[in-house]
Amino acid sequence: MAAVGPSGIGKSSLIRAGVVPALKTSGEKWDSLVVRPGRDPMTALAGLLAPLVGSSPTPVDDLGAQKELAKRLLTEPGYLGSALRSISRKSGQRILLFIDQFEELYTLGTDPADRRAFTAALAGAADDATSPVRVVLSIRSDFLGRAAAGSALHE
Repeated sequence: MAAVGPSGIGKSSLIRAGVVPALKTSGEKWDSLVVRPGRDPMTALAGLLAPLVGSSPTPVDDLGAQKELAKRLLTEPGYLGSALRSISRKSGQRILLFIDQFEELYTLGTDPADRRAFTAALAGAADDATSPVRVVLSIRSDFLGRAAAGSALHE
């Protein structure tokens, strides 16, 4: 699902202050994960996922694990969905993955290969309606056409 609208209209606030609290009070167990693509979207995803899938004893090990995880997500985009579904099963909670300011993939000079891998990873996490994982993104309406063109998320 995408929250689409002009800059400053409150897309992020709608998700953070509306959707997330509504899910948490819905009677079902939900965990929400929030990430912004930034200049290196695969590292951003890895930074979000690394503490959930690993147990490195030191921050230096965490950095190394995060870099390895970013490489894995780049070459194995389906891993994101698989890992999130596994985390959901273990915790007994459904997961909402919120990609805030998705347009950063286009405004911050992201490498096209990284952009494709990032959207493929998100599509893999959102590809099963029966899954306990939901992906929501916010995007400025003036970037909707660029996001749809050639993106795994279009389908």
